[in-house]
Order: sequence, then C-alpha cells, then structure tokens
Amino acid sequence: MLQEQQSPDRLFLPQETRNSPVVRRLMLPAAETDRTQLAGRLKLLMFFRVVFTVLLLGSTIFVQHRSDLPKHASSLLILYGIVVSVFILSILYALVLPYIRRTEYFALFQLACDISLCSVLIYCTGSFSSAFSFLYLLVIVTAGVLLYQPGSLSMAILANLQYGFMLVLEWSRIIAPPGDAIYDLGPRDLHHVIYKIAILVAASVAVAYLSGFLAEQTKRSKETLQAMAEHIKRVEKLASLGEMAAGLAHEIKNPLASLVGAATMLKEGPENKAIQEKLMAIVTREANRLNKLLGDFLFFAKPPKVQQRQHLKLEVALNDILDLFEQDPAMNRKIQLTREIERDIELRIDPAHFHQVVWNLLLNAVEAVEDDGTITLVASKQKGGKAVLQISDSGTGIAKEDIARIFDPFYTTKSQGTGLGLSIVHRILEYYGGRIEVISKEGEGTTMKLIFPLT
Repeated sequence: MLQEQQSPDRLFLPQETRNSPVVRRLMLPAAETDRTQLAGRLKLLMFFRVVFTVLLLGSTIFVQHRSDLPKHASSLLILYGIVVSVFILSILYALVLPYIRRTEYFALFQLACDISLCSVLIYCTGSFSSAFSFLYLLVIVTAGVLLYQPGSLSMAILANLQYGFMLVLEWSRIIAPPGDAIYDLGPRDLHHVIYKIAILVAASVAVAYLSGFLAEQTKRSKETLQAMAEHIKRVEKLASLGEMAAGLAHEIKNPLASLVGAATMLKEGPENKAIQEKLMAIVTREANRLNKLLGDFLFFAKPPKVQQRQHLKLEVALNDILDLFEQDPAMNRKIQLTREIERDIELRIDPAHFHQVVWNLLLNAVEAVEDDGTITLVASKQKGGKAVLQISDSGTGIAKEDIARIFDPFYTTKSQGTGLGLSIVHRILEYYGGRIEVISKEGEGTTMKLIFPLT
C-alpha cells in the first residue's frame, strides 16, 4: 500500500492539527492567509533585527571609546563584520521575500542564520565567558512565534549544537576567542563547560517548548473564535432571512385577502355596475400594492446594476426633488420645508436612485412631524472628499430601543407602511460607497445624515 507523502507545507503544523480532518485546511501555513501573516511577521522580524544591530553597533563604539582596545582589535573587527552582515542580509531578505513561495522555509533559513550570527558574536566576545549566550533564547522564542514547536525545537537543537561544539573546541584548545576579547568572565575547565552547556540545553528546550506551545494555543484560539464568528454570522443571516420571509408574508396577506374577496364577489356577478367598478378598483389598487411591495423587496434583496451612473449636480437635483415633493399630497401644507444647499457639489450616482433615497427620507420626516413642524435639508462638502446631506425634522423622534432596528427590512413602528423604505435607502448608499447616520432623541426630532463620496 502506498503511504501518504507528507506535504512540506505541513512541516510546521501543531501535531493535533495535522490529524484533524475538520481544521486541517484552516491551519496549513501554505494557505494564502497564513502565508500572508507569516510574511508580515518576517517583515517585523527584519525590522527588529536591524534595530538590534544598530544597538549593537552603538554599544560597540561606546566600548571602544571607553576601553584601551586598539581600533583594529580583531574582536572589534568581527563585531563590525557582524553588523555589516546583518544589514546586508536584511536588505537581501526584504528584496527576496516577495518572490518566495515557501515562506516557512525562508523563515527557517533566516532563523538559522540568526543562530549562526549569535554564535559568532558569542565567540568574539569571549566564547565561554561571553555574556551574550541569552541571544539564543530570543531567536528560539521568535521561531516559536513564527513556526510553532517544530520550528522552535529545531532552533534550540541548532543553538545547542553550535554552542556545545564551540565550547568543546575551546576547552580542547583547538580554537580560542580573540586575545583582545572584550569580555573575560570565568574559567574554562571541563566541569564548567559541561555545566554551561547543560544550562543552555535546559533553558533552550524549555523556552522552545513553552513558546511553541503558546503560539499554537494562540493560533488555535484565534481559529476557533473565527469559526464561531462565522457560525454566528450564518445563524444571524438565516434568522434575518426568516424575519424577512415572515414580514413579506404578513405584508402580502392583507392585499391578497382583499383581492380574493373582491374576485369572489365579482364571480357572483353583481348586477349593480357601481359595485362592479368599486370591486375592480379594489382589485387594481391591491394588485398595484402587491407589485410595489414585491418590487421594493426585490430591490432590497438584489439591487439592479447601475446603468445610468452619471455626474449629478447636487443643488439642481435636490431643488427639483423638493419642488416636486412640496406638491405631493403626502406633504402637510402646514409643515415648513427649508433648504440650505451649497453650490458646486457633484456626485456620481444614478439619478433615479438618488431621487428614491431623498424621497423616502422626506416621506419619513413628514410622517414624523405634526402640524406646524419643520423639515430642514442641508447639503455641504466635508473634508476628505465627502458630500454630506442632512434631513432634519422636528417630529416625535425615534425611541432609543428602535434606532438599532430601523434599517431592518419590514421593521416599522407605523400603522401603515412596509418597513422597507430605510432598508432600501441603506442598501443604495452601501452600493455607492456611502453611509447613513441617525441622530435622534425621542420627542425632539430626528436627523438623517447621508455621506456620499465625491466624484
């Protein structure tokens, strides 16, 4: 039987994840999202690597000026070489990163280079007596964050091998740190060498395990939360569809009942012509009502493609709408309608959609205002390339508990109306990259603030 070949993309996955058929696809580092995240972390690593190198360069220059070491001391030259090497490598990493497909292997290569540079730094600053052996732990922690436990353990093994090999060679007098090393802190007998290596092994393995474990736990927690969020989103979507279906059924029921009643009476053939005409008028009215309801619902569910998006002069369009609205039967003649429209504002929008948005908001304002009330329309430019249109009324306002739901389809507090008007307004604005804000206090009126992107 052929064995399944392990994909290299799964090399740095947590052990539990590799065997999980449910989340395996989400946890693969080679997935586009994970690759992007790893690339972003590598860029951050490059930045901190350069920052550390600058600090190392500054401290080296400080020590050189504060000590009696000659300018051409071998240890100092090695330190400067490390600094130059890190700068060159960082530039090369940044240039090559966009073309790398196996980002996890590239990260492993960078971390291995960092371990090697740490070994060189430890060697030139006293080897056994160097105070910089802690840098291994920083690289191991970084490997845990980037590549989880397999990566951190790999770096721990590499660090222990390099450090142990270096100390054994030094104890054997095969190599020796530069004679003018900056640091010289202790003896070099075999017991101390074994002790030093054992300390590093214990510390590096513990740090590798803990950092990798925490990184894996963090990743799993994030993915669990993401899965829960997506599940909640699906449930909310299904719930909203259920509410929309119930609302549509409720709205259809009344005109449908009127149609059935009128059709039944017409079927009986009343002899009175006036009654026939009245019944036909009911049929026509309710059919139109159903047609409008279904048209609004279809528009909300799937807005038609914009065929007539054009440059619209806001002042001209608003004045035309307001002049027409003042003649509409819905307009209470006692309501004072005022306008303050800034000139030279231009939008790119379908005129029919713009008319529908403004008209729906004006109708809502009229229905909220009692006799002798006011409706004010203000249009102006806003910083950031936005046009702002505010429609304010002195009406009854909106209750605090209702504001969060006024854009839900079929939600209405009126005795008449389908509750689709504001839903359609919100949908149109969203389609054109705009938004709507509601400012209202019960008993003090409402302001609908529309924000459009300028052309």
